[in-house]
Amino acid sequence: MAITDFERFSIYPAIFDALTIPDVVNVTPSAAIQKMVVTPGGALDPGLIALVSLDPVATLSAVGLGAVLTGVSPTVGLAVSTLAKIQFQARADGGAFQSGSNHVTMSSTKGMLIPESIQAQQDDQNPALIQLKYYGLKSGSNPPMQINVAQALSGSPAVAAAYKLGPVVIDGVILGGVQRSQLNFGLTYQTKRANGDTAPSVGSITKRAATGEITADNLSLANAADFELTACVSGITLYFLRSDQLPASSTHLAVTFPAGSTYELAEVPGQGDQDAETRLMITAAGPLTINTTAAYPS
Repeated sequence: MAITDFERFSIYPAIFDALTIPDVVNVTPSAAIQKMVVTPGGALDPGLIALVSLDPVATLSAVGLGAVLTGVSPTVGLAVSTLAKIQFQARADGGAFQSGSNHVTMSSTKGMLIPESIQAQQDDQNPALIQLKYYGLKSGSNPPMQINVAQALSGSPAVAAAYKLGPVVIDGVILGGVQRSQLNFGLTYQTKRANGDTAPSVGSITKRAATGEITADNLSLANAADFELTACVSGITLYFLRSDQLPASSTHLAVTFPAGSTYELAEVPGQGDQDAETRLMITAAGPLTINTTAAYPS
């Protein structure tokens, strides 16, 4: 393997300490480099270009909502203390994939995996995906993230469960006509540097502000919300149904906003021959709770 070679790679399962995510469908690592560029007086071109900071981060999406949220807390994320590994599998010329130690990984020994959002839509032929972001941190002499060639792969690609849009329940009442649900976990994670380091070595969750957005073909919801800010009494639950299971089975994902969370009328769009919709915004009054063994609400 050399930079003069013509090589092709595809994504592969990602690993974060004891958590392996086998059903990654996209991943985008980024260095997030900030530079110092100095042009001296009398010159047109820079006289110095230097590194100021780098904040390596990888965004990824996965299918197994329940398994991911079992391993990654929706309220505090997952602190990685041993190994995070983004993997790329080498394709074979004249075949499918290469075997052995011919692959590429991006590894980190310390960092934080944060859940960002889930979105689902009625009749979508694609599964609902959970979006995540991994922040790499410097640990001793180990960089926040490094690229490794001639590597063996860990884990195996698989899809154990896929999810789709489910109902929404406000204070025990199932809303009618729900067409789309979006959940934003709202975790703000901030890293920090010191002593002239270019890479961050520590990071903390500094804010938690979960939100949701519901779109429904039901203008009675607009009337119920009116142009007010309404606090729920017992909670608001967004369901994401396992697509390979019956509704009555206790295998679905339920995400609940606690009592005191508010909902409001965001807008009521209507256009041409399209159905008018009600869009509700939800703001969490506290931490979300997760149930990965929920049944369809009754």
